[in-house]
Amino acid sequence: MNLQQRSRPVSFGIYENNTERHDDDGKMPDKSYQSLVRVKSQNEDNTHDVIQHEEQLQESQGLINCKSACALFSCRNNGQCVEVVGGYKCFCSSEYTGLTCKTLINPCSRSPCKNNGVCTENGYDYQSVCPKEVSASDCRLTPCDNFPCKNQGRCENIGSGRNCNCKEGYTGKDCEKTPCSGSPCKNGGFCLIWGSIYHCTYPLGTSGINCKNISCGFPEYRQNVLKQKRCNISPCLKYWRFNIATFSCYWTDTRKANWGSANEICQSKGSSLAFIQTLEEIKWLEQFISEDIWVGGRVVNNKYRWHSTEYNYTIDIRSPLWARNEPRIFFNNYCVQLWETTEGFFLDDTACYCAQRFICKTTNLPGI
Repeated sequence: MNLQQRSRPVSFGIYENNTERHDDDGKMPDKSYQSLVRVKSQNEDNTHDVIQHEEQLQESQGLINCKSACALFSCRNNGQCVEVVGGYKCFCSSEYTGLTCKTLINPCSRSPCKNNGVCTENGYDYQSVCPKEVSASDCRLTPCDNFPCKNQGRCENIGSGRNCNCKEGYTGKDCEKTPCSGSPCKNGGFCLIWGSIYHCTYPLGTSGINCKNISCGFPEYRQNVLKQKRCNISPCLKYWRFNIATFSCYWTDTRKANWGSANEICQSKGSSLAFIQTLEEIKWLEQFISEDIWVGGRVVNNKYRWHSTEYNYTIDIRSPLWARNEPRIFFNNYCVQLWETTEGFFLDDTACYCAQRFICKTTNLPGI
């Protein structure tokens, strides 16, 4: 019986006894031809060692000439076959594994998505669905991924660090300093950013750069005014003088009149003859007067009182506001003046009909 040489492509499968069974063109093997490939365990480099290749002769066929292992048994899915002593190895592409590279690797099995990213298969590839705060490939954080730059600053990754490129007018490592940083607007002024500069909105009673100038007539600014000892904006009408200590406006008239007429003139100006409360107030008035001058007190029922719609109180005869040994006369036609003495001006009583200059005063600041 002639024995003919026989060669044909075959396929094989892995069995529990660590062998692979080959058949014709991937079909189930018939009784005439079988081959067994005995293998070692899988290597770390995704290859398998074949240690014995046996061709078996069946009843109806002759002996098969031995051919190279890679000619008879190809690697699947473009795996590269390399002959080795006693067999061959399959070098698989990154997407496949197994003895002959026919097992598809799950691309998500290596957990490529970091920082709680979710991996989804996409054929041979994968896609990472990242949390909102992570935007890099595979959800790996970069210095700019947490958006450290404030106020629309642009973040730039530089090596293992980052840099914030700030808009004009903004500074700081993270562009955190704005044109309004440092509270440039004073006295309750509100700071607004206009591009790269700031602008102060002026509360009522303020003016000037950064709202530094304040009207002394506003009660909410009184403590600041008293502390500064000066007033930027007078709340008084033209030619009236403002006293920071009393928060009052004063008019010193150059005309002369008796006490009654003088008081009427003051009332026509929305005020009254001046009521005096402290020695400091007298000292302040001395800079505007140089002679005896009417103020707003007179005798009523044998007592001296201040006659003002804003301040209508009895004048204590023991008050240090009185000149030495005054007052002495308590007649109803006697009124109060500021009298010049060698020690300065003090309160004094004199007849109401005398004609002299006078001082008007109001705490209702008309310039507000």
